Order: sequence, then C-alpha cells, then structure tokens
Amino acid sequence: MKPRTFRIQSVEGARIAFKSCWEAFCSSPFGTGGEIVLQPMKSKRSLAQNRRWHAMLNQIAEDVWLDGRQYSKDAWTEYLKIEFIGFIDLPGGGKVGISTTTLSVEEFGDLMTKTEVWAAELGYPLDH
Repeated sequence: MKPRTFRIQSVEGARIAFKSCWEAFCSSPFGTGGEIVLQPMKSKRSLAQNRRWHAMLNQIAEDVWLDGRQYSKDAWTEYLKIEFIGFIDLPGGGKVGISTTTLSVEEFGDLMTKTEVWAAELGYPLDH
C-alpha cells in the first residue's frame, strides 16, 4: 500500500483521514500492522513570498553576469535551489534542485535571505 498524506485542519478532516486509514488497514494484508504518524502541519509559503521570490529571480536574470554571461530565470532558479536547498541526483550524473514547494514559510524565507546575501556578495544587491 502506498503511503498517503492528509492535511488535517478540522475535526471533520480528522474523521475523514482516520476513516480512510482504517478502511485501508482493514482491506490490506498488513500482517504485522500499520503505522500512523501525526505531526504539526507545515505552513506553505505565502502568496506574498511567492511574488517576492519571482521578482528576485527576474531581477537576477536581468542584472547578474557570471563568468561573462547572463542566465535565464529558470537557470537561476535551479542554481539557487541546488545551492541553498539541495538536489536530487539524476541518472547520468545530472542533478535537479529540490522543489521550493516542499519548504515551510520559515524555510522559504531563509532561501530568500540566502539569495539576497549571495547576490549582494556578487555586487548585485536586490531591490525586492
């Protein structure tokens, strides 16, 4: 059985999640049992953070020169994710940055702060 994630924000949401878990448990041959993990829900980044992040990326793509050239917003997005969040190895030795959608509000704020410091150290202070 594939693990499922439920975002519980109400008593009704909890009832639905636990009912679904119970039904899955009863209809599967678990043998040794199952496991339910309850943890605090991470707040996803805000719309204001998202707008600011894209404004920062646009400014970086327009202003920053590295090794004698400019790069696209998408290229800078991947570079900054790999640099400050981490990456996933791809077949053939490539890598892709971990998605920013996995970050909480606080973690996303840290990413933007690290990006601002990085840009300033290169001599490109950001307006956003």
